[in-house]
Amino acid sequence: MVGERLYMSMNYRCGPLSWVRTTNVGESFVDPFSVHLWAISLESWADDPGALYEALSPVEQERADAFVFDRHRRQYVISHVFLRRVLARYSGTPERELAFRTGGHGKPRLAGRAESAGLEFNLSHCGELALVGLGRRPLGVDVETVREGADAVGVAGYFHPAERRVLEALPPARRADAFFRGWTRKEAVVKAIGRGLSIPLSAFEVELEGDDPGVALPRSAEFPAEPEWHVVHLEPVPGVVGALAVPFRPACVGAWLLDGSVLG
Repeated sequence: MVGERLYMSMNYRCGPLSWVRTTNVGESFVDPFSVHLWAISLESWADDPGALYEALSPVEQERADAFVFDRHRRQYVISHVFLRRVLARYSGTPERELAFRTGGHGKPRLAGRAESAGLEFNLSHCGELALVGLGRRPLGVDVETVREGADAVGVAGYFHPAERRVLEALPPARRADAFFRGWTRKEAVVKAIGRGLSIPLSAFEVELEGDDPGVALPRSAEFPAEPEWHVVHLEPVPGVVGALAVPFRPACVGAWLLDGSVLG
């Protein structure tokens, strides 16, 4: 508790989550009781496309080249260069020296020199927005554009029956927002656990409405009873909802929107 109070007193961003616009990745330390979020627009940037591509590893370049459409390739390149920039700042490792490994279900982790920094991270992007979550304990993030007119009830067949009943009972005008809130909350939890598709979305329940979703509730043996996964609602830009999932109640969540150069 003494250490927790010390970290909280040092972190001036404690309080209600709010997104701060900045032109630089100025932060470089996240304490064990907090989470940092970084978001960036993928549709406008000040960097040369060739320079962005060269900032990727050969494996990342190969994956970028596999995209059929230029838009998807651009989104991949910018989001992964952005991830490298943020991780380099927090780990103290030059961007070109960052190395990654994957767990048994494909979740990426830092390797090599940067591994000693003890960072956990997760990347998500939807359309023209990318989001990076950073912390000292396992975490997951997810973002989605709220698309009005989506068949929320039909797609929610993957949800727990109780969640489907909630959606069906809502007025049609509120279903899309509730569905995408629920979807991102579930995806963030699954990504945080790091076991991939081995955990079905119907194995646990989340709140579909409101800005304080609380914790994920186990509804089958396929979902781990411990630890308790706390969910934080996110709205980084208008029209986009998202979620952060962590195995503790964060003392503070710092959130930034980067404007300007991706390469810094």
